[in-house]
Formats: sequence, C-alpha cells, structure tokens
Amino acid sequence: MNPIDFQQHRENILNALETRGLSMRNNGTTGPEYILIDGFVNQPIYNQLSNNVVIGGPTIPMIVVANVQTGELRFFPAKALIEISI
Repeated sequence: MNPIDFQQHRENILNALETRGLSMRNNGTTGPEYILIDGFVNQPIYNQLSNNVVIGGPTIPMIVVANVQTGELRFFPAKALIEISI
C-alpha cells in the first residue's frame, strides 16, 4: 500500500466536513466553529479490554476536528470523508 499524504487530501476533507454541517472556515463575520487537526489518527480495535499494552492489530484511520470554543474532539473515519484505498 502506498502512503496517503494528508496535505494532498486536506481541501477534500474540509469540503466533506462542511457538507456534514461543520463550520470549518472563516465566513467573514465569524470564525470557524471547528478546526482540522492536520494528520491522520489511527484508532485501534480490540477484542478484549485488559491492563496490558497491546502493540499492533487492526486500526481505523481517523480524521479529527476540534471545537474552537469547547475543545471537544470529533472523530470521523477517513474512508467516510475521502476516497482512499487502504
């Protein structure tokens, strides 16, 4: 698999988030409601919970945005926002 460059997809990601109702850009009177965290985050998937540290295994590539007022983080699966093959 070839690596996927976040910056190459950044504009498409912003557009996809806006079509889902998130204010991502300065509209002239108010600033954005959310900011895009630049880069992908991998969310691991576990079959069991334990006190052990698990290295490796399946993950879901995620895109993260942060609310500028509250700091709330929202996670979106990358494949739900952009066309990529992983």
